[in-house]
Amino acid sequence: MKIGIIGSGNVGITTAFAIAEKSSGHVLLWDRTPGRATGKALDLAEASPIRRYDTRIEGTDKFEDLLDARVLVIAAGAARKAGMSRVDLIDDNRPFIREIARTIKDGHKGAEPPVVIMMTEPVDVMTLAFQQCTEWPRERLFGVGGILTATRLRYFAARELGLSASDIDATVVGTHNDDEVILERYCRVSGLPFSQFMEREQIDAIFEKALHAGTEIVEAAKVGSSFYTPGAAVGSLVRAVTRDVNRVLLASVVLDGEYGVNGRAVSVPAKIGASGIKQIYELALNDEERAAFLRSVESQDPYINRLECA
Repeated sequence: MKIGIIGSGNVGITTAFAIAEKSSGHVLLWDRTPGRATGKALDLAEASPIRRYDTRIEGTDKFEDLLDARVLVIAAGAARKAGMSRVDLIDDNRPFIREIARTIKDGHKGAEPPVVIMMTEPVDVMTLAFQQCTEWPRERLFGVGGILTATRLRYFAARELGLSASDIDATVVGTHNDDEVILERYCRVSGLPFSQFMEREQIDAIFEKALHAGTEIVEAAKVGSSFYTPGAAVGSLVRAVTRDVNRVLLASVVLDGEYGVNGRAVSVPAKIGASGIKQIYELALNDEERAAFLRSVESQDPYINRLECA
């Protein structure tokens, strides 16, 4: 199965690496700059004897080479710099997303449209922009968001407790920004609540750290945003599609009545397999959680009118 990655910068190349190590399919990297994707793909391929993957990895500067891919990962666009928020990237990244969305819509080959996974920031708004510009089936389009914050939360909790992150589950919903909602009732250590292991102050501290981890990385590095954790997160999403394993993962999906929300892309738990989003799960939120979730969704409102596709 061909997996196309649009963009061969740090985000694209680490995503390709994560996909290769999971042996999810044939990886094709694309970049506008001639030779760039080919060189990086060759570097990745040459690491395979040591890393023990047999994945075919190639590069191209011809966009049409991507159009028969079963999965397309959009990993291109401007990245944050120190002092920037994710929404500061809307005007820079919207024209590019609009351009490639139309190219994919008009040129994709195959009986069914490919599954598209959005990484470009701000991911929820760009996911919605792609859908609005193409009328893409929503089950075949989703973004990385809550899974990224949840992964970071699992790491911080594991470090705090001195436990394996494999035993920690976390659920984070809403818009991928500072208003994202960590659902503590759905955060567990081997099925047990966090409160069995940590004091209130500890829990609040790791929640705060997880919500602002991306910004902390940008502020420390000064130039460029995180890419290792996003690449690993998308590697898991791609594998769920290519192996049709029906995993329940957090993804940014355009909602159509779920949670009382229409026409907004936000992270929620979903069953992911070969056709993309097979089912959206509506969690039983209490009043406080639902209010926080809706506030998170509404944080997108000031930016939606900037997504015109004309």
